[in-house]
Order: sequence, then structure tokens, then C-alpha cells
Amino acid sequence: MDRFTGAFVNQLEDHPADFRRRRIPAVQSPAGDTRVWLEKRRAEQQASLVPTPGPELNRTLTLLLAPNREYGTLTEKVAGLRLALYLEALSNMPT
Repeated sequence: MDRFTGAFVNQLEDHPADFRRRRIPAVQSPAGDTRVWLEKRRAEQQASLVPTPGPELNRTLTLLLAPNREYGTLTEKVAGLRLALYLEALSNMPT
């Protein structure tokens, strides 16, 4: 992926309708095997962007929050509430 990013990043132009987006001129866009590979990679990434199921999200968030110094000083109730807030906020997000 780094090779493709490096090859095309300097060819990007501002998108006229959206300042957050960039585009590449059609004549300089990837073609052939390169385009096929990039389309396959995009499909893989889109397929991986699914919400993490509840129990797995709970485990993942616990692992992310537990190393925090403050986490060990919280009461069990406060730690549970904090985890519940994160679970609610991230329930539809891939983690």
C-alpha cells in the first residue's frame, strides 16, 4: 500500500466540491493490474468495517481502558459506568 500511496500522492488535486477530499486526474489514475489490486484492497477494507459484536466489544474496550493509570483507582461502579458509556458510544463503530 505504501508503494501505491507514494506513487500517486503527488498527483492529487483539490476536489472542487469538497475541500476535505482530493482527487487524481483520470489520465494519471492507476490502470490494469494496479487498479484491480486497489479495487480488491478497497473491498477488503470495506468488508472489515463492521461493528464489533457486543461481548467482543466489551472485551476490547476493557483491554483498552484497563492500562490507564486512573482506571485502577476507580470504584467498580464508576469503572462499570465508564465502560457502559464507551460501549454505548461505540456500539455501531468498528473497533
